[in-house]
Amino acid sequence: MWANDFITALGADNLAGLPLAGAVPDGQALAHLLGRTLAAASTTWDEETCESMATTIKESVDGKGEWGRITALNAMLTHSPDQQDAAVGSDFAPEFLTALAGELADINPDTIRRYRGYANTSYPDLTSFGKQALGGYLTGYSFDPLTGVLEAIAAHPQTALNYLTSTPAAGGGPCLEQLSQRQWDQAGLAAYTTAIASATTLRTSTDPTTQHQADQLAGQAINYLATSTTEDQYTPATETAIANLLANSPAEVTCALNQDNPYKSWRTSTCDYGDIWFERQPSIYEPVDPTPITALAWRITDTPETTSTIAKAITRHAHTQAQTNLNTITNPKPGTINDDYDPRVDAINIPYQRAVYAISYLAGLTENKTGTNTYNHAFITGHTNDENQLSAMAIQ
Repeated sequence: MWANDFITALGADNLAGLPLAGAVPDGQALAHLLGRTLAAASTTWDEETCESMATTIKESVDGKGEWGRITALNAMLTHSPDQQDAAVGSDFAPEFLTALAGELADINPDTIRRYRGYANTSYPDLTSFGKQALGGYLTGYSFDPLTGVLEAIAAHPQTALNYLTSTPAAGGGPCLEQLSQRQWDQAGLAAYTTAIASATTLRTSTDPTTQHQADQLAGQAINYLATSTTEDQYTPATETAIANLLANSPAEVTCALNQDNPYKSWRTSTCDYGDIWFERQPSIYEPVDPTPITALAWRITDTPETTSTIAKAITRHAHTQAQTNLNTITNPKPGTINDDYDPRVDAINIPYQRAVYAISYLAGLTENKTGTNTYNHAFITGHTNDENQLSAMAIQ
């Protein structure tokens, strides 16, 4: 209750300005403290209060002389391992984050970007004009209004999915479509991609509607990132998020990385979509288009961590598929034409053969990109390219 009393006494419209007022020498530390207080207060608010607070905060950072406050707001909402005093996204009420994201999305980042350009010119008058329009700001934090709130939303997968698949009341198309047309800075793109990766973890949901929404989001996001972003826009956080997004789509990634598999009986133009041994998860694409998946894999497989994330997901998926096959298999009856054939062999081998090929393809991308012998990433991360060992793993 104290947190709500503090926010009420201070005024939500003063939150983002306080770290920039010079009252304390470390504005960043104050922003983190205010973020923790805001998070605690938000958990006590009803829906109406969440919306009113979100509106007030948005209005306090949207205007000439106030845009620099966006950096302080982002500092309140974001967290990194070296900022132990900062709030984390899971501390905030999901309803407040959704309301705040809806409000902050109305701020035009292009206008802010233009004035930042003025502030950084070599013309004194124009520089002064730009700096006055921005106002004070915290160095090292994004000026994009959505950076902090999207990073916080990523801590709530269902909230992230609901937000990204919603259509704003103001119109203009689905939220994902609008955000994908946005010109992000590096920190903003990292936060957006992290929210997407979080939402797509719900592809495994047992609720059909939720699963379908997450499936569609994954497909749209993979295409967007492959076609509308470039590697020089990525930070390590962006690469981690893309790796997680691909790891949340192991069936499609396995298909894409098997595109050149010489064993034709294991793949078709639809990536064996109708084959009884194929991954039964509904495919994003009909057929699976390998191009965006391999494009993203190429961009991010220059570190062991991202490569490992994808490889582990491929292996887990193969294990699950092999177990599913074994649980649903029917042995031929004695005396029939195929009574000497043990179908458990293919039930295990085919999913793992695909996994072996996909991980080898992934390792090849890494080798080609880094120019070093990184093929052993599969071994380092607990995987193997030994098919006998992989088959044995399936029945453990």
